[in-house]
Amino acid sequence: AVTDGARSAAEGLVIYSASAKLAVTTGGDLAKTTDTVNSVLKAFRGQGLEAARAAQVLFEVARQGDVSIDEVGSSMEAILPLASQLGVRFEELAAFLIAARQAGGGFTQGVTGVRAVLTALANVTGDSAKALEGLDYSEAAIRARGLVPVLVEISERLGGNSAKLREVFTDARSFGVVLGVLANDGESLTRALADLNSGADTLADALGRKLA
Repeated sequence: AVTDGARSAAEGLVIYSASAKLAVTTGGDLAKTTDTVNSVLKAFRGQGLEAARAAQVLFEVARQGDVSIDEVGSSMEAILPLASQLGVRFEELAAFLIAARQAGGGFTQGVTGVRAVLTALANVTGDSAKALEGLDYSEAAIRARGLVPVLVEISERLGGNSAKLREVFTDARSFGVVLGVLANDGESLTRALADLNSGADTLADALGRKLA
């Protein structure tokens, strides 16, 4: 429903407007797109995320991931709660998904890998704890510093050693994503995040071209 992520009727209209722009621009289903925007706003409410910003970032995930907005929405449902729990900012999660997609493989495969990475960070034990000894990868660190710096630090600490990385990211899906995304000290990940934070309103630009 339109008001699921809203705290007032006025906010519901803002969410609907942002969702409609995103749906029209991408050719997505309006109801599904609105549900996706609502889900993102609910998950990242504490970050002060607004509907227009959520729609802009979702547009970039779909555009750079070369997938429909409907697929973005259905795929992200599985990782929004965990990302929010770990204190990951929405822009960082989006940058992670974009970088994983660009590292190779399909979008759904990238989403699965990203979820496995987040799960690994939430459950560090045994050999992985030993490999990361002395590093702060806690929820508090991710909230304070950001997911991207934490992951880059892990990569730098382990020197890109695939055997050491496998001790931390034991799931084959997370390991493949980490190797691709953190190559060259996480260059693709930091670039994707910088692009999202550039201030460019690519959704409005694309909508203008579509309606011209």
